[in-house]
Amino acid sequence: MNYGKYVLTFSLFSLAVLIMMMLASVLFDSRLGNSISLAMAIGAGYGTAMRFVIDHQRAPYLQERRKLVLLCLLICLCISSMALTLLLPMQMSEEAYGQLPSLIEAMSWPAIALLTVVVIGIHYLVLNWIFAWSSRKFAEQVNQVQE
Repeated sequence: MNYGKYVLTFSLFSLAVLIMMMLASVLFDSRLGNSISLAMAIGAGYGTAMRFVIDHQRAPYLQERRKLVLLCLLICLCISSMALTLLLPMQMSEEAYGQLPSLIEAMSWPAIALLTVVVIGIHYLVLNWIFAWSSRKFAEQVNQVQE
């Protein structure tokens, strides 16, 4: 199976959700933090899962789901990293941005690793749930409509 179509779909949905969340953040003068990344994963995951169901008239099989989840997780990490690199200097004052390296050095590496694993794990679980349960429910609805 060619997953390129679904990676592209997920990427486009991710960018669209990211842009909408960033605009909302600017318009309402709020700091959304990590919620942007999770909202991006949820929105793009649902869009991609629905695209898969519409194309194949079924939910992804276990092997397909695993590949889709891992590819989408990789896209999440890439887009979130790029967004962080671009947004951090804009959101922080010059003084705070200058102190960032010393703050990172002050944190213990095990704590950073644990936080990273927890955040990636949450994203993985959310994407897996979307491509499993949610896509099955959507496939049932699509099949009912066609009958």
